[in-house]
Amino acid sequence: MAPLRMPQTPMSALGLGPALPRVSAQQAQREADRARRKLAVMLVAALCMLALLFELAQWMSSSAAWQHSDVLGRHQRSVAGLESERQQQRAAAVHRRGFRNDKQVVLLLAHFRDAAACAATLADAYAHAYLPARVHMRVLDEVDVGMEASCMQLFCTRLPDACRTMLRAKRLRYATRDATSARGATVARNVLENMVSRRELGDHFYASVDAGVSFAPDWDRALLQQWYSIGNDMAILSAAPKAAVLQGRRDSATTFLLQCSARIHAKGADAVVAFNPPEPRPKVDGALFAPVLQAQYSEVFHFGPVAALLAVRSDPHTPFVAVGNEYARATRFWTHGYDFYAPNADVVFATYAWQPAPTAGSEEDTAAHVRRANRRIRQLLQLPVSPSAEPPALVAAPAFALGTRRTMAQWERFSRIDPRAPYNESTTNQFVSCFDRLEYVGYEF
Repeated sequence: MAPLRMPQTPMSALGLGPALPRVSAQQAQREADRARRKLAVMLVAALCMLALLFELAQWMSSSAAWQHSDVLGRHQRSVAGLESERQQQRAAAVHRRGFRNDKQVVLLLAHFRDAAACAATLADAYAHAYLPARVHMRVLDEVDVGMEASCMQLFCTRLPDACRTMLRAKRLRYATRDATSARGATVARNVLENMVSRRELGDHFYASVDAGVSFAPDWDRALLQQWYSIGNDMAILSAAPKAAVLQGRRDSATTFLLQCSARIHAKGADAVVAFNPPEPRPKVDGALFAPVLQAQYSEVFHFGPVAALLAVRSDPHTPFVAVGNEYARATRFWTHGYDFYAPNADVVFATYAWQPAPTAGSEEDTAAHVRRANRRIRQLLQLPVSPSAEPPALVAAPAFALGTRRTMAQWERFSRIDPRAPYNESTTNQFVSCFDRLEYVGYEF
């Protein structure tokens, strides 16, 4: 079959292509205008899109910032709430772990020209207290006024916030006396005891210490726990503390100190009884669980009810004495119905160092004061005095006399000390009860 042949046109017959469509100039202009309008619309649309994208970006940034701020705020509120909850939990834990948190403890400290040690003791007591808010302080500074810094100045420099807090709460009270007017430890302690209000603190506790004493952590709670473990409302915890260098040593923790030996201090009819340093005893039997009954106490440290402190005050009419005052006050404490116990756990420690003592001006004058004080001590204990010397007038005798709940004879049997015995120069352990099991001596109220 022969292929189809397209009909020829005049243009194709001449070998020319098809003719282009004819377009008028007006139509071309319309097409150009249409293209420009289309381009303008596209540009406007693009600009609008860019503006919209910019606004969207701004909004998203603002939203993100708000969300971040909201999240941060929620986080901060959560942290604050958590911290508040933790504080409440800590307070509850303190209450649970605490012991007799309602009880206050007043710390008594007098020093003679030893302000640095005094300030260190106060700062240590405050820093290591389980409840610093229950600690009161009574301080007597005996310094060279105008030449030496006082204990209170050093303490408030060392712990300014604690100092301000205690002063505002009236828990810190102090007195200052020039060193030239100092009359010895018994006079100074009497001043401190008169600074303790029966109305304010009569149902609470005291701790009397020397400058240079340091404290174990939570000492206030520990002392209260030991005192209440005895089960005796008339108990006084006391012992000359272990040396501070022993604090924290394991071998030291296996022993406790017992005040249990004494001696007649010197020759003569007016000699007094001196307590010896305490003896280390192993923690066995009852000492594992509670303080141990003893027949002595130490002025370096004793702790008990404020009622005991105010009932049996230091005798201010025995100036300059350094020996005999502890035995005299122990006798008065015991005959008033109080009992002494050696702490069975170490709560306080002491730095023992030589310190100058106040004098009456000359050695002869000071010795004369001491002799008169010794005679007063013996008279108040109803002991004989030297017939060759005129006995001193017993000033304020009823306030510093023996108690009536137990007798002097009972005290001598209980303590194993005979205050009428002669001086024994062959030994310092003239009277010993370290290996005896002391029995509580009851009485009627």
